[in-house]
Amino acid sequence: MICNVKDLNDPYNRIYKYLQYVDTDFSPTLSNKTKLDEWTNKILKLANVYIEIEEDVIRGMVVFYTNNSEQKLSYCSLLSVDQECRGLGICSRLCEKFIQKSKEDGMIKATIHTNNQIAMSVYKKYGFIEKSRVKSDSEKVLDRVYFEKIL
Repeated sequence: MICNVKDLNDPYNRIYKYLQYVDTDFSPTLSNKTKLDEWTNKILKLANVYIEIEEDVIRGMVVFYTNNSEQKLSYCSLLSVDQECRGLGICSRLCEKFIQKSKEDGMIKATIHTNNQIAMSVYKKYGFIEKSRVKSDSEKVLDRVYFEKIL
């Protein structure tokens, strides 16, 4: 079931614990890029946060911003699914929620970036177009690809 995490009890701890749990799924890790506690506060204050939850356990999360009223541009900063739950359609449902809520909030374009090959396939499936690519400094890390979708 997808729901707004802000509608649940103790959203700060739910978000923070999930970010810690999936931290090493990202390259570089989330905690290498930001302080997770500070980012959790920013997310709660400024972002839309939807989760797939099953038996009170978060199985996936999408974090995005629809507050760029000047350019009417939404930006997804995190789309993550628990490794044990991948292949169950959770990523697709969360991606659909990002697009739907962006449209509802009056955005005309949605943006997202990744260096994850599987995520790239999902974004393309939902009509996101590759706009640019930034070469990685490491042979172990894929290039970061920036996508956008006209809503």
